[in-house]
Amino acid sequence: MKQNVTFVSGNVSTTERMSSKEKWIVFSFFLAVFIVGLDSFIISPLLSVIGKGLHTTTQGMGWAVTLYAAFYAIGAPIIAPFSEKSSRKKMIMAGLAVFTMATISCGFANQLWFFYAARALAGLGAAMFTPNVYAYIGGNFNREQVAKVMGMVMAALSLSIAVGVPIGSFIAGSTSWNWTFWISGIISLIALFIIMVSVKKDIPSNRAANHNIFKHYQNIIAKKQAWLGLFMMLFWMYSFYAIYTFLGVYIENTFSLSTNRIGLVFIAYGLSNFASSFFGGWISKPLGMKKTIILSGLVCTVLYLLLALTNHSIVLFIIVLALVAFFQGVGVPQLTTYNAVVLPESRSTMTSLSNSFLYLGLTLGSSVGGYLIQSYSFLVLSIVSIVSISISVFISKAVLAKNL
Repeated sequence: MKQNVTFVSGNVSTTERMSSKEKWIVFSFFLAVFIVGLDSFIISPLLSVIGKGLHTTTQGMGWAVTLYAAFYAIGAPIIAPFSEKSSRKKMIMAGLAVFTMATISCGFANQLWFFYAARALAGLGAAMFTPNVYAYIGGNFNREQVAKVMGMVMAALSLSIAVGVPIGSFIAGSTSWNWTFWISGIISLIALFIIMVSVKKDIPSNRAANHNIFKHYQNIIAKKQAWLGLFMMLFWMYSFYAIYTFLGVYIENTFSLSTNRIGLVFIAYGLSNFASSFFGGWISKPLGMKKTIILSGLVCTVLYLLLALTNHSIVLFIIVLALVAFFQGVGVPQLTTYNAVVLPESRSTMTSLSNSFLYLGLTLGSSVGGYLIQSYSFLVLSIVSIVSISISVFISKAVLAKNL
């Protein structure tokens, strides 16, 4: 199937070299995405300790992950069309403000229902914030810069695992899990201030066309390459989050590690994922988008199975986990970039839906994964994840042109 993906130069400089102002913009996004990523990933190693504090089971804590993801998945497509006709800076700041308030509230939770409510609100704030960051990058950096900047900002997710998760686990083990959320909220406030002073206000140039908010959904439905890209993201992220969400529980039960040591295991994952932001280009640049996605997906199918079969050695488990992290770090930015540029006239809506489908994958992964690991085994969970990522690879073969 032939597919033309258009990179549109935005209002930032047309040379590949970034100015100091642009670097501050990238840094502010990096810091904010780091905290939002930490809020998503820190739950896995803390599931048990938070569950004990709130007197609930592992499956009950899994619902905290599900609620965050569900409100993101529901909120993103509702918010998206309004982002098309307003300043993305305002949407970014409003979303980060809601997220910050919710994250701090998580730290004050002493009942399960309150923690659930705060997690749901955090998901809603993230739904407003993250897609608009990606849309801002796609619309305000030129063709040479956009993939590079997207990779740099998404590297914050990797660093949040490599640095944030171990530190958050250490804080939870040394003081209480509440402080992990309070400190995250403080850093989020700092990121909000930097965005306020560094990111310029950008107004969509096609305001008249954006008046009809349903037009953007019609654009996506009419373009097969667009809506198939969303399902490509859904199946890929289900496969990942079904495994990732319950890694902390699996490691604790299989290798009998403490909360602090579980956090250290995630260092290997995070550092490897972060390294892929720099060295993944050696794979993606010569191969192109399509072959990179296919290669990453196929390698992950093997690694998912190996994760379940290396339960006799923590060293082998960590090595396989690091490889999973690397190839996820190579493949996922390609999926995100594709969905950010495939439909320039509805960029905010498309990036919002892409993130919505990502979190829908998280929702299904955390809920279905919780059932699979509790009723069957981690091996069964891994096999279902292998099937899911294989579907994503199959879609990529159909939707992406040979020259991408």
